[in-house]
This record gives sequence, C-alpha cells and structure tokens, in this order.
Amino acid sequence: MTHIKGCGNNTLCGLWYQHELPSRVKDKVASVGFSDFAFLLGTKGRRDKYLLMALAERWWDTTHTFHLDEVGELTMTPKDFSAITGLPVSGKSLQYDMEAHTKTEEVVRLFGDPIRSILNAKMKYRDIVNLYKRWKPQTPEQEDQLTRVFILAVLGSSLCNDKSDSVYLYYMPSLAKIEEIKDYNWGGAGLACLYLSMDALSRGLVTSTGGYWRAWEVSHFMLVDLMIITIACDVVMLLS
Repeated sequence: MTHIKGCGNNTLCGLWYQHELPSRVKDKVASVGFSDFAFLLGTKGRRDKYLLMALAERWWDTTHTFHLDEVGELTMTPKDFSAITGLPVSGKSLQYDMEAHTKTEEVVRLFGDPIRSILNAKMKYRDIVNLYKRWKPQTPEQEDQLTRVFILAVLGSSLCNDKSDSVYLYYMPSLAKIEEIKDYNWGGAGLACLYLSMDALSRGLVTSTGGYWRAWEVSHFMLVDLMIITIACDVVMLLS
C-alpha cells in the first residue's frame, strides 16, 4: 500500500457554512445538531497519508480495533468520535427510502425546486453545493429546504462519503421533519462509515479512505501519539 487518497471534500460545506449560508439557515443547522461539525469542516487541515497507511496496517477488521505491539488494543470509540465531530453517537436509527429519487414532488417539497435539474438516486455533492450556494430562501419553508440540502451535502462530502463523490437521496426520510433531525443517530452512521472504510483499506481492497477520515488525524487524539510510540519502537527493534 503505497498511496492513500481521502474521499470527499472536508472543506467544501465548511466554507459554505461559514461564508455564504444565510444566518437563519445556520440557526436551523444549529438546532438540528450539525453546527459544530459544519464549523469543524471549515478549518484547514492536511491529509497525512503515512499515518493512514500505518494505521491501516494495524487495523483488525474482525474487531474494528488497532493492535499496537507496545500498547495493546485501541480503537476510535463512540465517545471519541462524538468529541471530535460534535455529533452524538446516540438516538434513533436512520430511516432510508431506496426509491426516494422516484418521488419527484416529495423531493421538491423537501429540498426545493432547484433540485429538479439534477434529481437522481445519487447526485454529485459539488453539483448540489453549486446549485444551492447562492440560493436565497424567501420563506421559512425555503429555509427548511436549504437546511435539508446543506445536511445532505455534508453527508455526501464528509460524514458518509465514498469515492463516488456523490450523495444518496435515500436519506430523505431522516431529513423530512426538521424538528426530528436531531433525534437521529448521525454520529453512529458516521462512525460506522469510518470503520467500514478502514476495513476495506486494511484488506487492500481499496486505496481510498471514506467517512470523516480526518478524525484519525486530530492532533490531540491519543491514538496518534501512541501510533508514533509504536512506530518508534519498531524502528529501534529493526536497528538493534
């Protein structure tokens, strides 16, 4: 494994949130529990492919844990993921509708008329952002629509991304009622995506890592420090 790519785009929606999303929509994003994560996405960072490679080599896909020679068994826990992203790993299971894209009028009712032009089972998240970035809602209903669109783009670009660079419309039932969005286990979905991506990476099935992969690189996450200790111990053993 010589080169690892990170899927998605961890700044696109963050910059949209910080600089162009209308303030009333930002308030609604906060009310449904996504504001901390949206702000996090707007911060600069860099992909450390060597760290990701080292982690993948020590990942056991049967237990979803890292096995470090000098430290033992560790993993990204739900508490860790929640602390990093601001998304609680708790709540109701997400609802899905695999046929959501065929229900044109319902899609337009929930996401606004602009989505008609790109409506499909899965849509490029960049197309969604470019289409709605300068759309100015005029009514509370349109503010709700833009809130749903924003969260959909976050899911496709960062939280539950994959190498297709697309977002799937089957999340629609979990976004239907604005007041209930916060009740769903979005953090759990993001953590599951992170685990599954590392599974595939460790098996050598892919060369790209999905989900919010930057969580592995958070500077104060203890796993990074322990990873450095383990690698240093390996080097010492090789040289001795």
